[in-house]
Amino acid sequence: MSDTAIYAVIALASALLTLIIRQLFESRSRRSEERRWYAEFFLQRKIEALQNAHGALVACYNLIPQFEAMGRPEREQFDGEIRARIHAYQQAQQLASVYLDEEGTNAAYGAALAIEEHFGLRILDWERSDEELALSVTYAKAKAALDDALDPDILRQLEKGKA
Repeated sequence: MSDTAIYAVIALASALLTLIIRQLFESRSRRSEERRWYAEFFLQRKIEALQNAHGALVACYNLIPQFEAMGRPEREQFDGEIRARIHAYQQAQQLASVYLDEEGTNAAYGAALAIEEHFGLRILDWERSDEELALSVTYAKAKAALDDALDPDILRQLEKGKA
């Protein structure tokens, strides 16, 4: 075999080896990019669901002082604005429950029930001092569960990925 043929075979072999290595690295890079995209996509959905539930919970709880200042709420108010906000929170809580542990889900669900019970008792003009404390505790547990699920470390990691 001539020297030219040997050099041609070596050049061809090195070109093929380079092509194979390049394809391997591109394939790995593509898979890594896909994983990153999926992680960011689902992390964004998680954050949105938890933020919506958190905001709806706070909006429901903030109805209490608003209606307490006006006195006893009427049945129409309960069936209108109050029930609409409670329903919005329940829907947001159901979506967020996928991302909460069992204790957090129970706390979030309990908060909706406690707020609804609070207004129901006010409409009936029943006074229960233990109900006030139970509502505060239930709200605090639900808010803490949502706050814990909205871990700021996760948000910082997401921001690093975009930067």
